[in-house]
Amino acid sequence: MANSQQYPDLYQFTLEENRRFTRSNFTKLVHTNARFEGVNTTLPQTQTIMDV
Repeated sequence: MANSQQYPDLYQFTLEENRRFTRSNFTKLVHTNARFEGVNTTLPQTQTIMDV
């Protein structure tokens, strides 16, 4: 049996704050992973692609 660990909610975001935080960090995550895979785009270019 796996030992599951519970982590406390440190930030206690509202639903809207959580969505805003996720949206801003998701673009950075996609950009970082794209760079890791050798795709040469800038962060603004990645944001434009994500907005389409």
